[in-house]
Amino acid sequence: MIRFFEKLKELAMISPPRKTDGPIYGDVLSRSLAAGIDLWVLYMIFMPMFQLLGGAFFRHVDQAAIERVNAADTVQEALAAFIETGLVNVWMLNGLVQLIILAAAVLGMQMSWKNTPGKWLLGLKVVRRHSFEEPSLWQYVRRMLGYAVAVPPLMLGIFWASFNKEHRGWHDMIAGTVVIQTRPAGWYWSQLKHGFSYLRERLGARKASQQNDTLNDQ
Repeated sequence: MIRFFEKLKELAMISPPRKTDGPIYGDVLSRSLAAGIDLWVLYMIFMPMFQLLGGAFFRHVDQAAIERVNAADTVQEALAAFIETGLVNVWMLNGLVQLIILAAAVLGMQMSWKNTPGKWLLGLKVVRRHSFEEPSLWQYVRRMLGYAVAVPPLMLGIFWASFNKEHRGWHDMIAGTVVIQTRPAGWYWSQLKHGFSYLRERLGARKASQQNDTLNDQ
């Protein structure tokens, strides 16, 4: 079975070779996955609060405006009604408040734990560009504010990390930071193999114990 997984790893290139000299910078894919995990975790935590906020924002909206949007026959008509009735303004304000709450939560985790769940899970860490030390409080704040520059132009500032060797987005450039990979090449594959070996040993020990119990009963 282990040979099968080794062959699968080779064919699928699950763990491509990495350079061994110097730091390994986090690429856009791994950083995007980490951000997705962070947002999912935080959204699940804050979902009750967001539902209350949404209810508060839309509580005083004219019911006729909502009925007009719901009565639209096409997406274009619904979108036009959404804009004309002013519902879009309420929706954007609600989204902005939620975004600020999420950003504050991420910033709080970075300042308290020096990392976030998503980055920790994928072995990523935000550090100073040249010294690779912990960023200062102001650098964390600047990096978070930098998303306001990096995200709006169709995520160009985020994908900019694909076009330089250090994989720095605009928010990293603003803050003077980089994202590095803290775990060695093949770490995840090694953990998977250890887990598989442990599971096999446990199942083998359980089977042997059952066989001994059966012999003793006889």
